[in-house]
Amino acid sequence: MANKKVFLYVGYFTDKFTKYEAYSDTDITGLHADEFVITCAGYPGYFKYDYAPEEKGGLPTPDSEKERLDRLNFYMNKQVELAVRIIRLTGKTVWFGFPQPPRPTKTITIEEYKKYITAFLDIAATLKLKINGYNKDYYYNYVQGFYMNDEHVRRHTFSTGNGIDDPYGVNTDVNHLRNHPQIHMYSEVSKALKTAAYGWKKLLWAPYMGYGNNYDTTMIDIAYIANTTDIFDTVLLQPHHYFFYEENGQEDVKKNLAVVRNSLNRQEVRRRTNSGNTDTRVVAKKSSTIIGCQMEIDESYFNEKLKHYAACRQKFPDYLEAFSGSKVTSPANRVFSFYCDQRFNGWEDAQKEVNDFFDTL
Repeated sequence: MANKKVFLYVGYFTDKFTKYEAYSDTDITGLHADEFVITCAGYPGYFKYDYAPEEKGGLPTPDSEKERLDRLNFYMNKQVELAVRIIRLTGKTVWFGFPQPPRPTKTITIEEYKKYITAFLDIAATLKLKINGYNKDYYYNYVQGFYMNDEHVRRHTFSTGNGIDDPYGVNTDVNHLRNHPQIHMYSEVSKALKTAAYGWKKLLWAPYMGYGNNYDTTMIDIAYIANTTDIFDTVLLQPHHYFFYEENGQEDVKKNLAVVRNSLNRQEVRRRTNSGNTDTRVVAKKSSTIIGCQMEIDESYFNEKLKHYAACRQKFPDYLEAFSGSKVTSPANRVFSFYCDQRFNGWEDAQKEVNDFFDTL
């Protein structure tokens, strides 16, 4: 059968005063999912430090460090609480989401990312300990792995294409991927998770496929990571379509749906070209990484008072059309996932849309 994942969100939303609304038992049991990914959005406060002046050592201040740890502990507790509820209510498996690494404030280096490697592994160890506090079998039998909540490899210079990416990134040399500090961080976390100390857990990634002037390099980076390394056990490709509301470039982004579908069918990440080809090889697949897709739906699809209501009503059917019926070869052997954003009024309607699609697989 097809593997069906749903992303559920806990912790802090945009700042330390805004928390995600809790899911009811019916919210959980009513989803026709096989697995649940418990994570957060791009809230920066879990890894954010306030540093003292250089004359005082430049170290994190005690108050800010305590606040950061309190926020992080709150997030981890919410993950474990929801995981335990899911396991007890459904008997389904779960993934824990790492907080998103903060964007660098200077050109990133391996040293810059070493603290994140340590932080991610500390989080994994703490979550293991916390869920063992409920039942030691939960972690080993019901936790599939961890989700790397980082959707884009940052570049500064381009090996191909043109455009402007993150000015604090570095060049991505596809022949020496692990020289890129961000990819090195992914690799080190992945290697550690796949040991007895962490319970031989998997690593999941959901990168977006790129848009605008840098879509080509974005797809190239994803292809080399997914096709030539075993850093990630599963890569869920986002078309970066549903939330791209701007008219300019929208047609280009729409082509990403075809790229995702072709990658899903071939089990090899592909790319598109300026000539319109959406099934171009980047590099031959030699990894065991599973290629899946991520679909999206949120409150904007249901609430006509919201700014992007009309655009979402128009574009959501594109997902259904792209990944339905015979267009996906061997759908029973593929991985599909849904990002549903935070719980909102009308969640039941979103649940129905997700279930209606999942039931076709």
